[in-house]
Amino acid sequence: MKQKRLIIFFFICVFYPVVSLAISVEEITRPLREKYKNANTFIILYKQRIEVKGLDKVDEFKGRIVFSKPDHFRWEGVDNKGRKQIIIIVKRDMLMYIEETDTLTKRKLFGSFEKQLKNRYIPWLSVENNMRTKYVDTEVDRGKKTYKLEILPESGDEYKNMFFWVDTEKQDVLKIEVIDTAGNHMTLFFDSTIFTQKVPKEEFIFTPEPQTQIMEINEE
Repeated sequence: MKQKRLIIFFFICVFYPVVSLAISVEEITRPLREKYKNANTFIILYKQRIEVKGLDKVDEFKGRIVFSKPDHFRWEGVDNKGRKQIIIIVKRDMLMYIEETDTLTKRKLFGSFEKQLKNRYIPWLSVENNMRTKYVDTEVDRGKKTYKLEILPESGDEYKNMFFWVDTEKQDVLKIEVIDTAGNHMTLFFDSTIFTQKVPKEEFIFTPEPQTQIMEINEE
């Protein structure tokens, strides 16, 4: 009996690491990178939840994200009171409209356009096969089996923790959790991702109403 237990223990020790590491970070991230790399444009329908540290405040949004390569981006959302927010970036020109205050802010982006998107608006483009990407676990999210990944921050990043849940079957990002350096907690739930070849140019144009207050920021 003792010998049998030792044999079983031996096989557990030998084979368990192989089973637990059966999927590598590269196997998870490669299809994801290739999907976004090969798509000229993608549209994502999402829900967003933001918890502000130190305040009894939770903001919820739902809307869509549009990205057309190489440098056209639109994020739009409606909060739980029906108020709209829009962010449009074309090359280095950015505008942000907030319906609650009826204000439109215009500014220039400084530094890398791609890095701005990764840090602020499309963080899942940061998923790469390097030492910053860690496999955490396999979990079920909204009925779908997922791989949970952690992206470790590097100097200059605006987040402290970032986690991704990737659909094991379709290789799509289903959820992202980000805790920024101030301790605020943001969760993005992706309902669907549409890959397409062309988006109307009107998607990246916003015309405010005459009464809208317009502000221009020229500082970095």
